[in-house]
Amino acid sequence: MTKRHKIKSEQWAPLVESEIKPTNGPAMHSQGFDEVWKNHLYTVLLRRIKSLLATTDPIIHLSIRRNDRKVGLDWRHKQYIKNQLAGDEVEAIEIFPKESRLVDTSNQYHLWCFPKQFPALPFGFEERLVVDGGKSAIGSEQRPFEKHMRPDDAMTLKEVEDLVSALHTEYDA
Repeated sequence: MTKRHKIKSEQWAPLVESEIKPTNGPAMHSQGFDEVWKNHLYTVLLRRIKSLLATTDPIIHLSIRRNDRKVGLDWRHKQYIKNQLAGDEVEAIEIFPKESRLVDTSNQYHLWCFPKQFPALPFGFEERLVVDGGKSAIGSEQRPFEKHMRPDDAMTLKEVEDLVSALHTEYDA
């Protein structure tokens, strides 16, 4: 008998493509969704939208919900979902629309992923900085990565604070 590894509820597991079931099939197809991806935490509906941009690749719309239907979504998990289904070097946005375009029917989250050929968005951070756990002196807190998900360039909070201190010292000199 093989021993099965049980995934802790907060741990990340890759999404697996799932069948479109008759119970959700017609509604999904009427909205243009053509793929369903799942893991133990989330269900993601994926559709490709013809891009109005000068490119052949579509915009990918990811509609994400928790399987338990509760509110809230872990930011890192959204990033993992985007990376797995649209690509690591693809930028995506989540829109907070004007009220006249608001669709708020369930605890569903939507990411629109730009084609790979699309240039970097003209806003957002220019550099990369990833912290692996810790609580800062001002009270902000970041949870540690799961061992198998920790990026090679992740820094400890102490390393970041030392770097910021050194930059301030250099700037003040």
